[in-house]
Amino acid sequence: MTLIAKICITCGNNFIPNTGKQRYCNPKCRNRHYYKENNEKIRESRRNFYAKNRERMRIYNNAIYKIRYRETKRDHTESSKRYYEKNKEKLAKKHKEYRAANKEKLQDYSKKYYEENKDKIKVSNRNYYDANKEKLLEKSNKYYETNKEEILGKKKLQYKKSKEKLLESQLKKEK
Repeated sequence: MTLIAKICITCGNNFIPNTGKQRYCNPKCRNRHYYKENNEKIRESRRNFYAKNRERMRIYNNAIYKIRYRETKRDHTESSKRYYEKNKEKLAKKHKEYRAANKEKLQDYSKKYYEENKDKIKVSNRNYYDANKEKLLEKSNKYYETNKEEILGKKKLQYKKSKEKLLESQLKKEK
């Protein structure tokens, strides 16, 4: 028995049927046609089911959500840490490249953020400074001691430049 090619009712593609009664090229088209034809009936059935089982579904969904969320969060955190440890250098390189390529964008974002949160930032900085005054002073002194020569050299250079500017401005006034 030879079967003649047919045209799928849903998508219009030609297909060779497996049986003489086959009207759809595949199960996907069959289901699509069924849902299209019985859409209201299916919706009504679902509405009735959820109305009858609303409380049971709520309890079940909450339990499933809690289990999945906890497991997913824990797994995600641990796998993220492992990935970061394995690819620390690669990620640092990518981060550096991104910052270099988007320097202006990041500066604009930073300026915008600062303008929008100026007061909040000042309060936060003041609170941090007050809470860590001794630690910051110690760190500053340590930095000064390790870089004393460089700092003094820069100060001398600044002093020299400002002295030259002062002399130039005085010469201009005398003329």
